[in-house]
Amino acid sequence: AGKALICTQCINVPKSPIEIGFLPNADCVAHLAERNERGEIMVGTDGGTSVPGVFAAGDVANGYGKRIIIAAGEGARTALAAGEYLRGIARR
Repeated sequence: AGKALICTQCINVPKSPIEIGFLPNADCVAHLAERNERGEIMVGTDGGTSVPGVFAAGDVANGYGKRIIIAAGEGARTALAAGEYLRGIARR
């Protein structure tokens, strides 16, 4: 069991991952969007890719810094952008 610091008190937790992976695994969507030399999916500021309606965030995207807190923020931003995209389709 790992430990997590919560409000200055340590508690036991069953598992605490330190790192999920080293290389992005975007092979299953390689044919859907442009990727860079490291295999990361190229995204714009909203997480959109070179293909309309295809979005990416986190370690598989070419964002700055590979940290969980950054990935979480990118995921939230990208989810909002994908929702806007879908609402736009529904209005047509």
